[in-house]
Amino acid sequence: YQKLDGEKKINLKINLDESKVVNMEDMGCGDKKTYCRCWLSGTFPACDGTHVKHNAAIGDNVGPLVLSIPKSKSAEDDQLKSKVEDRKARLFLGYYATALVYVLYGISYLTIGGNIPAKLLIQVASGYGLAGGLSYILASAVKGNRLSSDTYKRLNLSLLEFGSVGLLGWGLVKV
Repeated sequence: YQKLDGEKKINLKINLDESKVVNMEDMGCGDKKTYCRCWLSGTFPACDGTHVKHNAAIGDNVGPLVLSIPKSKSAEDDQLKSKVEDRKARLFLGYYATALVYVLYGISYLTIGGNIPAKLLIQVASGYGLAGGLSYILASAVKGNRLSSDTYKRLNLSLLEFGSVGLLGWGLVKV
């Protein structure tokens, strides 16, 4: 080290004409950079390993400053978001189609009821109308990111039960 006005000077060669040596460098996600802290690097501010020779000669223990920015998980996040959006689109179309089918079934029962008593015909058609309405509500829940609530889970189960009972009833009538 060299003395300057009774103090020890650390920097003996880097930008000596400047009042303060400041280096700025942009880093991106996943980057790892090693910076010199011994002021002896030939690639300052980057470390070139000169401190190893310095430490051996002087008995010092100075080492570099290592900075790293973890890799971004944005690619994984984007992929997950894409999967979720695809699923939402399929759910929306499925519920919307289900609503349409139930309403069409209800209308068909009303228009081609045949020998079915009017009271039973209205009850069956209104059941399909109700199921169509539930499907439409579920389709709007998909768009509003509300499908995780217990209410919509119960609506899903109700719709499944209605469809199952309808299929069972249809099968019994045909037998």
